Amino acid sequence: MTDVFDELERQLRRAVRVPDNVRPLRRGWGWRRTSAFALAAALVVSGAAIAATQLLRIGKPIEELGAPKPDPHVGAGVVQGGVRLLPVRAADPAGGPPWALRVFDSSRGGSCVQLGRVYRGRFGLVSAASAGSTQVAFRELRAVPGINSLCGGVERDGFPVLRGLRRVEVEGGASDPRRCRSASGKLDQCPITAVRIIRYGLLGPAAKEAIFVDAGGAQRASMPIRPGTGGAYLFVVATDPRPYQRRDDAQREWQRDYRQALQRAQRSGLSQTAAMQRAMRTVRRRSAGVAPPRTSDAVMARFANGHTLRVAGPGRTSAQLPGVERRTGSAPHSLRTALDVRRHGSGPTTSFTVRFRAPVAIARADRHYTLTIDGRAAGSCTRRIPHGGYATTHDIARGEPVSFTVAAKFAGWNRRTWCPGRFTIRVGYETPGTGFRGRLVGTYEFTVR
Repeated sequence: MTDVFDELERQLRRAVRVPDNVRPLRRGWGWRRTSAFALAAALVVSGAAIAATQLLRIGKPIEELGAPKPDPHVGAGVVQGGVRLLPVRAADPAGGPPWALRVFDSSRGGSCVQLGRVYRGRFGLVSAASAGSTQVAFRELRAVPGINSLCGGVERDGFPVLRGLRRVEVEGGASDPRRCRSASGKLDQCPITAVRIIRYGLLGPAAKEAIFVDAGGAQRASMPIRPGTGGAYLFVVATDPRPYQRRDDAQREWQRDYRQALQRAQRSGLSQTAAMQRAMRTVRRRSAGVAPPRTSDAVMARFANGHTLRVAGPGRTSAQLPGVERRTGSAPHSLRTALDVRRHGSGPTTSFTVRFRAPVAIARADRHYTLTIDGRAAGSCTRRIPHGGYATTHDIARGEPVSFTVAAKFAGWNRRTWCPGRFTIRVGYETPGTGFRGRLVGTYEFTVR
């Protein structure tokens, strides 16, 4: 894999195309290094980003299959107010419509950004005309908070602040709904022919310039950040498709081996569930996957105060961005309230229903009531239950009943029973900056003998 990634780095250095709003860097231009961890990131792998230099036909809008129906009081909510296309463009390395960003707000306090391409006054993507089609079309994207966009709870001057987002567009392969005809005329997955790395974000009103840093650490291109864009930047960079092709080939091999192992297990008389479990055990040992390429590219940004920060990629800063001072809202001094806990069953299979009345209302997607458990778990009962748990995802009125159900499987490691020992159920109220456990609402202890 080392040779592959060395070649990937060389390809990245050669492949950066420079759009009109991106200029080569000056030599000797440096920055202050930082070792802070990342604050937020996104990696989206998608297919069917077929480049097109010919005239594209307009297809049907893209349907978000399997996505829950948008609800103004659940999840990220629905679009509130207008949808604005930003005056930021990036040329595609393989041609076709330029890439762009648009922003909008959501009914649950979110401020969202959406990545797409602009063609004949429309915002969307170049995709298969329909699932399994051999034809391509430009298909519009609807604005759906949290489904085909990324949303956060921080905004400045009407723009979201989302510092380091990353998307990988893979043309061909298993994730591409388009199909190609083989020499025999049979339709099959198209081979991977192009991969683009897209880096984008909005850095607030004080941002002045963004710099793309390739996988080898070289500063390859920069773009000035214009006033009135919320500090938006956008880079679209071609990269070597061969590591992605290797991974796609490994996944196809695994799928073939799994189907064959499942058929053998079914012929032996096993039930569907048992046959699937046997096939998984067999294939896991015989067909190892190939790791995806490393996320080693990055973005640096220069701000009005003269500071330069690494805002995306490994080692990016978690510090507050210049011009985006944290806003603090009022909150009650104490959130403590009584928990009504009902036990169901006894011993290691005991389950619980935890109820309480909400001490404060929730009307934003970045606020939640959470439930976590402290105690021992794992197969040998020698490890602590990992952090994580349940969280509310909808609007809640002050005084409204809130309920969680807890069973032994909460502990993880495929456990069906509690380990012997003492456990603490903890209910919290999470807001930005408090961590998942949040501020304490109440606790309940139980012992399994």
